[in-house]
Order: sequence, then structure tokens, then C-alpha cells
Amino acid sequence: MVQEAEVIVTGTYDFTDTPVEGDFIFQGYPFNVTEQIKGTAEDSLIAGIDIYDTGWVKEFQDSGGEFLLFLAPSEEAFMVPVGGPNGMIELQDGEVIRQDADEAAVFERVLRGEEIPSAAPASVEQDSGQGLWILAGVIIALAVLLVFFGLRAVRNRPSP
Repeated sequence: MVQEAEVIVTGTYDFTDTPVEGDFIFQGYPFNVTEQIKGTAEDSLIAGIDIYDTGWVKEFQDSGGEFLLFLAPSEEAFMVPVGGPNGMIELQDGEVIRQDADEAAVFERVLRGEEIPSAAPASVEQDSGQGLWILAGVIIALAVLLVFFGLRAVRNRPSP
């Protein structure tokens, strides 16, 4: 998310304005920037938010919450979130709210402006390679079954 995002900011959505409609699932709302971490952003920008997230986001902000947003340009009239849970990380009193301690530590480093390595963890790379081998095995097994049943049908055909 850190490398994919062109802009990383913290702040809150302003739901008092009419949203900017998008072509997909996102709507654009003004986002009041409290801290700019990466890229160039004004004090207020239009940030996309999943239309199904506005309810809980309003409630979270009403209880004093803020968001760390990872945004990228789009064909829409606003920037859209990238990666993770819709590119939004919940903050309460400046602290990252995450169940996973490792993820929380990474986002805390982002908040402090520290450099995050771009390489994926080795376990992620191994998992994706393993999945490709499984897929290749399934395709080969299906091909063998098709050949087997095809030959069996040819042999069992009655002679004229």
C-alpha cells in the first residue's frame, strides 16, 4: 500500500457536502487533511470512499476517530484508496487501531514517516508460488482425465 499510494494523509471525511459520484463503487467526499505523510495534498482534498463504508466511517469519526488514507489518482474526479481495507486505516488519538500487531507496527512506522521496505515478506512470495503449482497440477490432472475418457469412449464405440 505504501509504495502504491501516491498520497498518504491523515484526517477526516466531511460528509456535509454532496458526494462526487463515481463510475464504480466509490464516491468522492472532501477529506480534511491533518497531516501529509507522502506526496502533495492540499488542506482539503476529494477522497474516494466505498459507498457502503460511509455509515461506519461517520460513526467512527463522531467518536473522535481519524483515518490514515493511502490514495492514488484515478480516472474519477477524485483520488481513490489503494490496498488494505479500502485504503483506510483507523486512528484513535493518533494511534493505529488494528487487530494484527505486525500490521499496526507497519502503519505506526508510516505515521512516523519512516521508510518501509518495498519487498514482500518471503512467506507471501512462497504462498503465491505454491498456489501456481497447485493450479498447474489441477490443469494437468483435468487434461489427463479428458484424454483418458476420450480414448475410452473411442474404444467402447460399437463397430458398424
